[in-house]
Amino acid sequence: AIELNPKLAQAYYNRGGTYDELGDKIRAIADLDRAIELDPKHAGAYTRRGLVYGALGDKIRALTDHSRAIELDPKDADAYISRGVAYAALGNKIRAIADYDRAIELDTKYALAYLFRGDDYNALGDKIRAIADFDKAIELNPKLAQAYISRGGAYVDLGDNRRAIADWKTAAKLGDKKMQDTLTSQGIEW
Repeated sequence: AIELNPKLAQAYYNRGGTYDELGDKIRAIADLDRAIELDPKHAGAYTRRGLVYGALGDKIRALTDHSRAIELDPKDADAYISRGVAYAALGNKIRAIADYDRAIELDTKYALAYLFRGDDYNALGDKIRAIADFDKAIELNPKLAQAYISRGGAYVDLGDNRRAIADWKTAAKLGDKKMQDTLTSQGIEW
């Protein structure tokens, strides 16, 4: 598509996404830069480039790109989730939670929004809200292994090891390799 029309922003966006999926972050950024150059209002390109920057550890650029994506498309729940992750990576859990709240307002069935918000509530010590969010994430997506892992961690913090182990066993059964290895190394059948 790029050879046929080198001024087609969507083609660069698509190829940049492919490079990202293949792990070639440098080429991904180059193509996403070109997509934005050709179409400065391509919110998805900002979101994707922000994710790539985040994966490279460039938290400020990630946050900047996600904020720009939200300016361009304030109804995109994914952009709020992505910016929330960037805020959390910068240690600003309160702003992250506010972005997850907005994502949930836009899409009440967004399981990852509940998972990420629960993780940040957990990090702030609010185990009750964290567990409520993990419960909701699991209700929306019962195959979301990370929600069971996170809820198990909150249960441990509350001294409820029985529930924690039950959640971790569920995560292992769902195919989470790290949890399978952890339980196996502790002699716990899953």
